[in-house]
Amino acid sequence: EADPFRWMTLLGHVRMDRQTVRLADRFSSDGDQSGGRAWTEISPSIGVSLRPVRGLTIWGNTARGWSVPSLTELRQPVSGTRFDLDPSRSNSREVGLRSELWRGTSVELVDYHALVTGEIARQTIGTTPYYRNISRTIHRGLEAGVGQALPYGFGVNGSLTVSDARFDGDP
Repeated sequence: EADPFRWMTLLGHVRMDRQTVRLADRFSSDGDQSGGRAWTEISPSIGVSLRPVRGLTIWGNTARGWSVPSLTELRQPVSGTRFDLDPSRSNSREVGLRSELWRGTSVELVDYHALVTGEIARQTIGTTPYYRNISRTIHRGLEAGVGQALPYGFGVNGSLTVSDARFDGDP
């Protein structure tokens, strides 16, 4: 984080994660289903926050992220555990503004967009759930929030999110 000017903050972040899943099958009468998988990712993000006037902040950021399959998603009811699911990866951006309208009352408005590759989706075959990676999904939306501070540290907040998520190539 750096403040090159009193009205500007620059943010930068790099994160490295490594997650490992290992399974030792102790009931091999139905075949040995032992196995495992390790994932390593580097997730950078950059952003800027501007304060052009007192009580108003305009900000934006872009980031890359990822999410590994959960143990539930790695389990297949019929064939046992599978380790061929890949993590979902996202490239996202947000822009927004935050303002204090009057003492104790604040509003926030945010526009976001994310392109997700390999998103893990559940589909059902008969009554059996099955998880797979989807090639690309696009997530877009707007978020609005309002808050009012009350005496003794209490407050009231409200928010509304309008989101549109679809497979890439949908109409």
